Amino acid sequence: MRQLSLASFGFVILLVLLFAPGLSAPAPAAQCSVDHGGCSAQAECVDTGPGATVCKCKAGYSGDGKTCAEIDACLSNPCGANGLCTKTGPGAFKCTCKSGFVSDGKTCTAVNSCTAHPCDPNAVCTDTGPGKFTCLCKQGFTGDGKTCAAVNSCTAHPCDPNAVCTDTGPGKFTCLCKQGYAGDGKTCKPIGG
Repeated sequence: MRQLSLASFGFVILLVLLFAPGLSAPAPAAQCSVDHGGCSAQAECVDTGPGATVCKCKAGYSGDGKTCAEIDACLSNPCGANGLCTKTGPGAFKCTCKSGFVSDGKTCTAVNSCTAHPCDPNAVCTDTGPGKFTCLCKQGFTGDGKTCAAVNSCTAHPCDPNAVCTDTGPGKFTCLCKQGYAGDGKTCKPIGG
C-alpha cells in the first residue's frame, strides 16, 4: 500500500477545490472598499475588474480622480459685467444683478422697462437702457406720457366762426355751418348773400 505524504495530500485538496463542481475560489476583495481605492474623498471609485479601479472627480471638482480640487465657478465671471458672482458650493454660484438687470440664475441681462407698462395706455413707451424708459403721448393726446388726456380739438377753434365744432375723438373734430350759412364748416358764407 502506498502512503501519501502530507505534501501530496495538500495537492489533492487543491485539485479538489479547483475542479470540483459547485466550488469556486473566494472572490478577490473589492479595491474601492479598501482605502477608497486610492481615490480622492471628492471622487467616485469604481471597481473595473480584479485589482483595477477608476477614480472620477465628483461634480463641482476637477482633477485626475486621485486628486480632486474644488471648482470656483466665479473665476470665469459667469454673471458678466452687470452682476456679482457669489460661490455657493463646489462648482455652484448665484448672480446678484445691478439695478436695471435681472438674473436667470446664471447671467444678468438688461430689463426692458416697457414690459411692465409704466406709461399711460395712450402713450408710447421707449426703453432707453437698463431700468430706464421714456413715455410720449400719442397723437391726439396731451400729458407727460405717464398720464395722457384726449385733446379737445375744438378748443383751438379750427372751424369758421359761423360753424359749430364737434369733438369726435382724440385729435378729431367736425365743423358744421350754422343755420343760414353754407360751406364745409371751415369756411361758411351766408346763404343768399
